[in-house]
Amino acid sequence: MVNTPIIFDSIKHPAEYRTVTFDFNSQLAGTTLSGTPTVVCTVWGSNNTAADPTPANVLNGGATLSGGSVLQPIKGGVKDVDYLLICTATTSSAARILQKQAVLAVR
Repeated sequence: MVNTPIIFDSIKHPAEYRTVTFDFNSQLAGTTLSGTPTVVCTVWGSNNTAADPTPANVLNGGATLSGGSVLQPIKGGVKDVDYLLICTATTSSAARILQKQAVLAVR
């Protein structure tokens, strides 16, 4: 089940490169993250004043694990577009898959 998206604390500039963090520590309940996490990126909402036909290009390589978090490098993006990032991670209990959503504003 995917929760309501969180909003990243800061706005990203189109030329900026950064890494976003999806913190799963509070959901691990005695397990650890394992395997290869995935992040997908789409345009979010209907209030965008610009368009991005290729939102997946915001992802700058693959996601990696760091303890109880997933790290995803990002780049680019179109000014005045909000992006929805959906992160999926598997725990050491293979029956348990976790997801988080976050909104990234590019201005």
